[in-house]
Amino acid sequence: MGESMTGDSTTARVLVVDDERLVVRVIKHALKRHEVEAAGSRQAALALLTEDARFDVILCDLQLGRDSGIELFKQIRQEWPALAPNVVFMHGGASRPQDEAFLQLAPNEQLLKPVGIRALRDLVDRFLAR
Repeated sequence: MGESMTGDSTTARVLVVDDERLVVRVIKHALKRHEVEAAGSRQAALALLTEDARFDVILCDLQLGRDSGIELFKQIRQEWPALAPNVVFMHGGASRPQDEAFLQLAPNEQLLKPVGIRALRDLVDRFLAR
């Protein structure tokens, strides 16, 4: 198993970026053995990343209220390029054509909402094993 950004091979440091509190609560519960930080907006996520960008997985909702997870991803790619592959897009299906086009081209993993607990845990385990 690979070494996580936290230095522990069994515990991941996960950033959840989603403006839906219920989704964040479910993810935190599902990943309770990991260190999970949450941000409800792109700006809050950027503040956390600026403080400490060592995240093994970044679970990012595609739609963040009036903001965009894609815009957050672009900033991550520019500011912290090594983190870009750790971004996983969560969505209920891309509603805008430009989002659909982006998702088809992005090499990043995706999780469809509602996110299953087993799928979420498996995904984090896969990232830890890299």
